[in-house]
Amino acid sequence: MADVTINQLDLGIPNKNTAVIPYSDGTTTYKTSPASIVAASPGALLQVVTVTDNTNRTTSLTIPADNSIPQITEGDHFLSLNITPKSASSQLLFFLEAYFQEASNTGDHAAFPLFRNTEPNAIHVWHGELSSNNLYNMNLFSGHVLLQNTTTNITTYSVRWGNNSGSLRTLGNTLYYTAGLYGGLVANKLTVQEIAG
Repeated sequence: MADVTINQLDLGIPNKNTAVIPYSDGTTTYKTSPASIVAASPGALLQVVTVTDNTNRTTSLTIPADNSIPQITEGDHFLSLNITPKSASSQLLFFLEAYFQEASNTGDHAAFPLFRNTEPNAIHVWHGELSSNNLYNMNLFSGHVLLQNTTTNITTYSVRWGNNSGSLRTLGNTLYYTAGLYGGLVANKLTVQEIAG
């Protein structure tokens, strides 16, 4: 299919004669003709990537509850996704939904650090407090963070998880929660929105 050219009057693009919108078969592509078409307005949503997982898992790998930055060697893999940013000056808004509870009542701090590619230091940490009788319930933790993007290269963002001691469980059987409840619609989720800067 040939490219479709839309006149300035149709799009209202200032100081530009035309914008060329190429055919897409589902993969987002862009073509600038003429050169330097005006970029998306600041705050515009450029893309959304999300990953979900409803697997029943347990980890005994820990993340210290101290004043050190969590390391990529600590804890266990929780969720990860890949994104190819459309702009090196955009911002990335991350949302995490995590279901968890203690598999053994020995720790009080559940950490969910966020990592970029294989960089050793976490770039953000979500923290969930655990009560002493948390063996009976499945907790939902929900958090978000806005981070500055600096690249258009494909980037892997991963969340790890771990208690400060003992072990954690996600979406497993407890006294008041049954694995697979609601047809498996209860799930852990990591979402990133790319927002024009």
